[in-house]
Amino acid sequence: MDRRRFLTSCTAALALGLARRAYGGGRGVEARDATRLPQGRVRCERCPNRCVLAPGERGRCKARINEDGVLYSRAYGNPAILRLDPVEKWPLYHFRPGARLLALGTGGCNLRCGYCQNWQLSQRRPDSVAAHDLSPTRSVTKAREYSAAGVGFAYTEPVVALEYAQEVARAARAAGLAAVAGTSLCCLPGPARDLARNFDALAVTLKAGSDAVHRQLTGMPLASIQRALAVVRASGAWLEVVSLIVPTINDTDAELQAMARHVARELGPDVPWHPTRFQPDYKLRTLPPTPLTTLLRAREIGRAAGLRHVYIGNAPGHAAANTYCPRCSTRLLLRIGTDLLESRLEAKGICPDCGERLRGVWSPGADQT
Repeated sequence: MDRRRFLTSCTAALALGLARRAYGGGRGVEARDATRLPQGRVRCERCPNRCVLAPGERGRCKARINEDGVLYSRAYGNPAILRLDPVEKWPLYHFRPGARLLALGTGGCNLRCGYCQNWQLSQRRPDSVAAHDLSPTRSVTKAREYSAAGVGFAYTEPVVALEYAQEVARAARAAGLAAVAGTSLCCLPGPARDLARNFDALAVTLKAGSDAVHRQLTGMPLASIQRALAVVRASGAWLEVVSLIVPTINDTDAELQAMARHVARELGPDVPWHPTRFQPDYKLRTLPPTPLTTLLRAREIGRAAGLRHVYIGNAPGHAAANTYCPRCSTRLLLRIGTDLLESRLEAKGICPDCGERLRGVWSPGADQT
């Protein structure tokens, strides 16, 4: 069986191997990051929204609800998304290249991004969508059953499902598997520390370079993600940064320069940056896809800011998706889309031509090089 047919069969088997259900019943689990207030109210301390909820009310994320003065998470053990994906899809290009992971995603999100490609799930209650019944322990069992190298949260926002995401990550790591997440990281520093502490690698979206544009795109202050990014960078978890470039909104030189400078100066020149093509969706269907010329301009701006690895995302077949040695420019990793086709990296990320060591996690159980 060829590789494509094998992966297709794996995905189909996952769908057949787990019953889907409309979640519906039960309170879920008691939520963390909450403060009880008088008169049965609760203040959520997960993200900058800091929703104050009366009994029966849900937070802006749709995943957390006040039940009789106690905050509960309804995004636990009920992923609506379950599939096998390459780690490059998160995107993580310097973490175990070519590895296949069991991807999970629940309903609900604390953002209202107008371009969301998964809005049918992110903008709905996690207990109102068809979902899989999957405990943290069973997620590890499934990952092993399909020879996945680990588990990863993707497609929707793990911040709102942190109780579940953390337990899945802990179970995976205890079993010797990797745990990764793709996240907007719009959360307070405490939850950011919890994410970084429990996951091996994070792909974090930096959506704008200025507060005004960030609020326009997400409804959240830019400073919140900048603080959370600093927490992750200090934690030791592997970090890559993704910026969806939306025509007419965050594609000016000023915005691109501000994003690139923040990554280079505050996070470090070896942190990979992924300027990524926007495709019309949800509330922004009237905008055009990001021109390739804009993405190439972003790449040059990133390099000028001092970044050593700038990748163009969502442009299959372009050479800017490959990994090159920052010293001698040798192509080390060849990709088509999110498929890794060739690797010339030696152990610990060493370039075979000049001996340069690239930062990343290149093998199972390895620390960052």
